[in-house]
Amino acid sequence: MTQVEALAKYAARASFADLSAQSRQQLPVHILDSLGCCIAALGAGPVEACRAQVADFGGNGPCALISGGNANPIFAAFWHTALVRYVDFMDNFLAPTETCHTADNFGVALTIADYVGGSGRDLMLAVALAYTVQSRFVDHANFMTRGFDHTAQLAFSLNAAAGKLLGLSEPQIADAIAMAAVSDASFAVVRAKPLSQWKGLASAQSALGAMNTLFLARRGVEGPLQVIEGPNGIDNLLHMQIHIDWDKQGYEGVLESTIKKYNSMIHTQSAVHCMVELVRQNKLDPGKVVSIEANVIRIAYDFAGGGLYGVDKVVRTKEQADHSLPYRRNSSQTASCAPMCSSSSRRFRSGRIRNSPTNILRRCLPRLSSGYRTVRSSNTRFRIFQGSPPVPSRGRSPSKSSTDSRPVTPTKGRAARSKMPCILSKTFKLRI
Repeated sequence: MTQVEALAKYAARASFADLSAQSRQQLPVHILDSLGCCIAALGAGPVEACRAQVADFGGNGPCALISGGNANPIFAAFWHTALVRYVDFMDNFLAPTETCHTADNFGVALTIADYVGGSGRDLMLAVALAYTVQSRFVDHANFMTRGFDHTAQLAFSLNAAAGKLLGLSEPQIADAIAMAAVSDASFAVVRAKPLSQWKGLASAQSALGAMNTLFLARRGVEGPLQVIEGPNGIDNLLHMQIHIDWDKQGYEGVLESTIKKYNSMIHTQSAVHCMVELVRQNKLDPGKVVSIEANVIRIAYDFAGGGLYGVDKVVRTKEQADHSLPYRRNSSQTASCAPMCSSSSRRFRSGRIRNSPTNILRRCLPRLSSGYRTVRSSNTRFRIFQGSPPVPSRGRSPSKSSTDSRPVTPTKGRAARSKMPCILSKTFKLRI
């Protein structure tokens, strides 16, 4: 039995009775959170383009659309996935070196539950199933480190959940998954700077492709079941063997999914929280702060701090803003890191909040990264200066310890630049 066939068996046997009391309690929370994200996205330019696409090609099908109207299930799933993803305020799953947005599965689950006339329990089961499948693939495989985007795993989770709701047979579910997985893989370069609007719409494209293969499988079209372990399959591309024992998996993925506190990428949550709290507790005047130094976890640095995926030196769009830690640090000083929805695009164009060249993001510290996921927390250290920051002597460490708030002895002749010492140094450990 191939991995895809084992997954199809796992999906087909799922039932609401398999969900724990904790999952049944958390699922409505994540569903409501996803609906909130959908509503927040309405009116954004790229989202309106998706709506026009649905109006032109989605027909007048049986599926109701958020914001009104109807469409066929393929384009309805596309629309709802674009909505839940675009604002980038939805929930996440954290793996040691990778991540995924589990809410990317919500649009398909909602659409197919509506299509089959399902109940609230059916929707909850589909969300639970999809969340678990996507999380297990992120946990067991190194997609992003091999150049694939974290939307690639949606080929498995979307059709596992949708196939279950449609009542497809195990072979049909397997075929739907295989066809989507072999055709709809996307590349991690979509997260590289400068970020484009496609960052917020890539998962909607995955939903569109997955739903097409789902209904083709229902009509009897067969797919390459060895898409994972076959010659030149996913195993070969990832340089590893994916083996998930689906017989031993439950349906508790929602319990491992994290809901964001701030409208910023998940790995920057503690960094943003630290900035907000330092400003609030100390009543800092943002106009006098000229330099912020931060040590962050490796994955936050790579995605949003200028590491592997680069950095947007000037933020012009919402997509760039929520993946820019320098921008979020600056905005959190003045706006308490308020949600960045479509209505805020004017402030990006005006340049009211920019990545200041005096704000220096330091490299990650290995000791901050170690164990961040096992304790469900993330550490960030900030040193905030008022006035001109002190200038350390050449070759000298800025301070003896990361929590030492004493001023650094300036280089001779530069004393005038260091009239104000380092006033704050703090470590935050935010439970997420």
